Amino acid sequence: MSGVSSSTALSVYLSTIKDEQTQVSRYVASDTQLASTASSFTSTAATLTTPTAILSNYKALQVLTGAYNLSGQISQTAVLKDLLTQTADSSTSLVSETDNTDYLHFARATSDRNSQTASLGAPAAMSLVTSGASASSLTMQNTAWNLSGSQQTASAPGVQWSFVLNDGGASASIASALQSAAAATDSGATYSVSASGTVTASPGAPAVTTSTDSAGNTVYSLALATNASGAVTKRADIVSVKTAPAGPSGGATQLAALQGAVTAAGFDATVSAGGKFTVIDPSTNGTNTLARSFGTAIAVATAGTLDASGRLDLGQAGTTLSAGQVLTDGSTEIGTVKSVDSFGNVTLEAPAATTISAGDTIQVVTGLGFANVGTTMTATTAAAQGSRTLSLGKAGMGLQPGQIVTSGGVSIGTIGSVDGSGTVTLLAGSTQAVASGAPLVVLPAVSGGTTPALDDASNVKSIVSSYETNAYETQMGTEYPGMDDALYYTRTMGSITSITDLMANAKLLSVVTTALGMGSYFGALDYDQQVSLLTQKVDLKTMTSPAGIQQTSEQYLISKAASASTAPTGLVALLAGDATSSTDLFSLINGVSNPSSGVSSSTDPLLGLFA
Repeated sequence: MSGVSSSTALSVYLSTIKDEQTQVSRYVASDTQLASTASSFTSTAATLTTPTAILSNYKALQVLTGAYNLSGQISQTAVLKDLLTQTADSSTSLVSETDNTDYLHFARATSDRNSQTASLGAPAAMSLVTSGASASSLTMQNTAWNLSGSQQTASAPGVQWSFVLNDGGASASIASALQSAAAATDSGATYSVSASGTVTASPGAPAVTTSTDSAGNTVYSLALATNASGAVTKRADIVSVKTAPAGPSGGATQLAALQGAVTAAGFDATVSAGGKFTVIDPSTNGTNTLARSFGTAIAVATAGTLDASGRLDLGQAGTTLSAGQVLTDGSTEIGTVKSVDSFGNVTLEAPAATTISAGDTIQVVTGLGFANVGTTMTATTAAAQGSRTLSLGKAGMGLQPGQIVTSGGVSIGTIGSVDGSGTVTLLAGSTQAVASGAPLVVLPAVSGGTTPALDDASNVKSIVSSYETNAYETQMGTEYPGMDDALYYTRTMGSITSITDLMANAKLLSVVTTALGMGSYFGALDYDQQVSLLTQKVDLKTMTSPAGIQQTSEQYLISKAASASTAPTGLVALLAGDATSSTDLFSLINGVSNPSSGVSSSTDPLLGLFA
């Protein structure tokens, strides 16, 4: 649209960025076709579990390509199929070969998510502790946590999260979690935490920093390793999860708080009505990547001790383990699993010099695990040793297959199924007799796997939001030249951390080069020359600040408004030193500072790039 003045464009831009999502919502409400397409995708997304299903659903492709600036390639099914089927991080993938961030975001949004699911049983009936030295907690580790120190980097650090339920009296549990995390440094660190949250550490202990997450929880962070530049390569975050004392709803309130804390840490977390707590990797990946092949479990020893050959009898609980997992008894490492037989007998690679007795709790150190979380039950009738069934009455109806039934800390068996009367059928015969009225504790069972990308409600919501926002911005661009790119730039430029990242995003790069007056010739340079010029002209720290982002967007809109008018454009304008052009040819050649934010002054002649 010609004839739009720069002042009009700037006025509309400044008004829009105050609350763009409100404008997006109004636009979607006014466009019935857009709203229908988004609604159709949302309602069918969970069924689109394969690349073929996605490619054969045109409305789904409209949303997915529209969300990631690929609408122009909706008919290029070969390209889309590669993005849907290839591992984005592979050196031979289309994403890696093209270094295209739109391709990357599309691939991540449609890739299956690593996930961990804990079967907890009915939340309202759960027994959760929110105070004292035994507060209930959830621990998670990312895939980098168990890598060697040389493999951990500041951009992909090893991270452990410990979420401690705290109604105001769990200071001892938080201190214990800090001490357990610091044990990895062999510093002999000890910590104490006051009721107000103040941390006191022993001499030489890793320093603790505190922050508040988006759910209002206090996060205590430990830097466990750093690189030569002092950047953290391995850390532990202990989250004090705000909870109220259990009321009539029992554990449901505490689980909701835990879910909020895990979500605030960057994961997608859900709790089903039946008590399945699922943690799903977010599409952004980064440090929040759970291992695809965990199979984590909390197992309870049933008989015997760790013998000289490295054989450990864990009973049915042991059948959930797999080779390569590391077992601990509290803070003491027992050894790495070499093999597991069908009876739950575990053989270790190189067992530590420690004694394991019947009734001890054995924990897997990778993945996701709960501590002091269980559902208390009472046997309604007696069951003989070897019996496959346990009668638990109405309370048992809320249990889930895979949970482990214990008595006095010793595993009785693993639940295979539960009927409508609360009678539990075990996968194998009970390891001991159970008296009528005997107290039982049912532990969570944790399993690893994957969740289809479009079966993740949070991911689908994010995709639809991007689709609707891009549609709105595209419409704005038809009314005001460059408004679509300026709004996109404002939303996303803050995530750019390097010149390489900037160059991989065509929209962002166009805004920067146009705002700096380089749009007419930048594309004619080869890649190395482009990198050299941008490195000289762009101060990323300034340009990615809120003020810098807005200033560059404004300069871009001024340039677009000028080019849409009848004034000379391109090389003609540069040669003439036109007043509406952001920079004349003389200043570009001599490296004169551009008034746009983020431009650094240079005395190196531009023509030197062609020498």
